[in-house]
Amino acid sequence: MKTVLFVLFLIAAVLWLPIYVQVICFILAIILIKYNTFILFPAILADSIYAPTTNFSFFNFKLTLLVGFLILIHWFFITKTRIGSFYDKNI
Repeated sequence: MKTVLFVLFLIAAVLWLPIYVQVICFILAIILIKYNTFILFPAILADSIYAPTTNFSFFNFKLTLLVGFLILIHWFFITKTRIGSFYDKNI
């Protein structure tokens, strides 16, 4: 339930908040919720709203790439380092 609420909060943040607040919200979501892959949906929505429509390129999905990279870093630190032993996955 917390994942669904956080995704809805991120969608609202994408629609009404500036980009630097969105990035902070995405970082908090990666740390606080259990299923990180659902965070990509609001990032894709943000990129589809704010990407230019004149041409299509790989760099139109900047927020999606940033969120994917942050999820990868989070996964690496939690699974491959000793920091994961201190991280409570049932938050």
